[in-house]
Amino acid sequence: MIHSFVGCYTYVSSKLSRYFKQKKIISNYKNSSPVFPSIGINLQKQILEIKNYSLYSGGQLLFPSKLIDYEYYTYINNKYTLRNLKLIIGVFYGNNNYFGNESRLTQNYKNFGLQMGYEYEIIKDKFFLQSDFVSGYTSLSNLIIGGAYKFTKHLLFSTGFQIPNDNNNSEIGLIFELTLL
Repeated sequence: MIHSFVGCYTYVSSKLSRYFKQKKIISNYKNSSPVFPSIGINLQKQILEIKNYSLYSGGQLLFPSKLIDYEYYTYINNKYTLRNLKLIIGVFYGNNNYFGNESRLTQNYKNFGLQMGYEYEIIKDKFFLQSDFVSGYTSLSNLIIGGAYKFTKHLLFSTGFQIPNDNNNSEIGLIFELTLL
């Protein structure tokens, strides 16, 4: 089965959050002009499932307002499930339009990185605690701690607190995401 979703990602800078004047959508370099809505396609495919273990592959292709500046990101994730807890670790590859020119892992493998996360189900199929980590020194290299609420079978709202890996390329902020499943 292929899972797909369309999401809208917005970020509120910690410096401006009390005024909510500046909102950034999708990836953006610190101190540059906001990038406003991109249209994107997300796909995820489960490759293997053995008891509590799953292997997934997926990707995201975004089309910003300038179609020549497409952005992409692909990944392979390992997921281990134990009752209400899902632990995820994987590797990713993304182009510079998606992540920027900074390293995702090392200077020799700057387009590759590591990602980790967890999801803890508080109320069955309704309310979740979540955390995501993306390695590197890009504007998207952050630790995000938050939660998600599933309004309907096809509508999920997520929010979280963003802590940057590198304060030169990102900043503390709030994340809001609405996902159509």
